[in-house]
Amino acid sequence: MFDELSGHGRLWHAIAGLVGVRAIPRRDDVDDRTVVLALFGRFVDELASGVPLVLMPTLRRRLGLTVAQVGWCLQALYGVAAVVEPFTAAAIDVVRRRPLLVWGAFGWAVSLLLVAGAPSYGWLLLAFVVAGAASGPLAHTTDVLLVEMHPRAEERIGARQTMLDTGGALLAPAAVAVVGWAGGDTRIALVGSGVAILGYAVLLALTPMPGPATGVGAPTAVDALGPLRQSIGQVRENLGVVLRDRKARLWLLARLGDALLETPA
Repeated sequence: MFDELSGHGRLWHAIAGLVGVRAIPRRDDVDDRTVVLALFGRFVDELASGVPLVLMPTLRRRLGLTVAQVGWCLQALYGVAAVVEPFTAAAIDVVRRRPLLVWGAFGWAVSLLLVAGAPSYGWLLLAFVVAGAASGPLAHTTDVLLVEMHPRAEERIGARQTMLDTGGALLAPAAVAVVGWAGGDTRIALVGSGVAILGYAVLLALTPMPGPATGVGAPTAVDALGPLRQSIGQVRENLGVVLRDRKARLWLLARLGDALLETPA
């Protein structure tokens, strides 16, 4: 077992017990460390996305941003995520999961550190672009991993994930409030969260993760672009299924109209 080799099995065992996943049936080839790290994916996603949003009024004042510039930062976050997420979600079933997880966690860490040190609007906009590219690879991949690791208890592990997800959403404003109450620079919350998530990314990079259920692993030397082609093909297939449904087309049109109305002038 990976925990035994690492020498920290007791720590991961204790954390797994603390968050209540020890009693949930799971695959025999999955250890506490893997489950705990996957379980905290949504927590990290909520924390990393929440801290900059809570601090947006402070960032606007510090950088002298207009309301339109704030709006474009948010549009960069959601727009990039809308482009990236379909491909990373499709890639979950055709490539190794660990690179996707590290990509997501590392991206969130870089985004928070960029926000903390942003000297101008351009750097802040870049930080939100990076955040948009990081959200899906982490959150969606951990969703799939948890379901696959607990094939007979999807609802129970999902409940634990929701608990931690909510904790991350609450921790973001709480961390900012504590720093403000203590009279510290609000960027401490950004830097602290960024460094902590960077450590999480390192742990993910050092932890083996279950591969796709289809058995497709790393690209072969013969066809290095195979997984990419499969991801694009799956996105096209899913898009075709949606566009052939009249109700789905109307719903997409309504969502597009809503997004356009929210776009700053």
